[in-house]
Amino acid sequence: MSDIRKLIVGILIVASVATATFTGVKVSLAAEFSSPWQNNLYARARLISTGYSDTEGNSQTVNAGVHIEIDAGWKTYWRNPGGSGIPTQINWAGSTNVKSIEVAWPTPKRFIDKYGMTIGYKNEIVLPVKIHPLDANAPVQLSLELNYAVCLEICLPVNSKMALAIKPENKSTGPFKRKLARFIKKVPQPPKSSQGFRVQKLDLTGDDKQVALLFEVQNPKGDALVDVFVEGADVLFFNTPKKIVNKGAVSVVEVLVNGAKSAKALEGNKLRFTLVGEKSSVDQYWTIGG
Repeated sequence: MSDIRKLIVGILIVASVATATFTGVKVSLAAEFSSPWQNNLYARARLISTGYSDTEGNSQTVNAGVHIEIDAGWKTYWRNPGGSGIPTQINWAGSTNVKSIEVAWPTPKRFIDKYGMTIGYKNEIVLPVKIHPLDANAPVQLSLELNYAVCLEICLPVNSKMALAIKPENKSTGPFKRKLARFIKKVPQPPKSSQGFRVQKLDLTGDDKQVALLFEVQNPKGDALVDVFVEGADVLFFNTPKKIVNKGAVSVVEVLVNGAKSAKALEGNKLRFTLVGEKSSVDQYWTIGG
């Protein structure tokens, strides 16, 4: 064999060994910071984590996420699926070393087609999860039963069970750090008095046949309101905004309410507003008449 051929073969052998080693490292890291994919028709799901926070002592939290990938054209649903969607159900029974678990929902999209209005996500979604452990020096063992749906022209229910052990020595690291941070940034934030979107005035209009919310939203400088999702009691359904009129620093929004016997019957109801702008979003509660 010529010297040049020996050199080429040697380079290929070294490259293949390096690739195998690098791939092995990636696989081992993924296994440490994520559960195996649970594959289903048109979607798959897993748990991911970046480990414990960097803070010391019992104030530490554990950061994780419910990662769902959806085939092109299909969608899954937000915590409120809309008029014709199927609610996502998250069950942490069986998890250990857990004091509390908080699931956050990134800002969704509204989908309107011949079957009605739904609210959810396409392509990929990570629901950020914050866990408060009972013992900050012990592993958290997450056990999740996830019931969700994927829809195109039909909806298919999906049941996935997954588990992930999160070690206290792993602190804000791993291969999913950037992905989890990207979806955390998409979670609507609480309103601020001086900046950001904020409902600042709300009236009830209509009669016994049709009740509507008419409210004003403070707009932040450099952003514009594009959609509003309203949630309330289970017997109530809040439609797609009938109109959003942007008037500089203020937007006027009208939302029809189904399920309300009268405007007066809504007094005392606690509403949750997800105010969606072109650049930011806000999560705000408002008690009618409060």
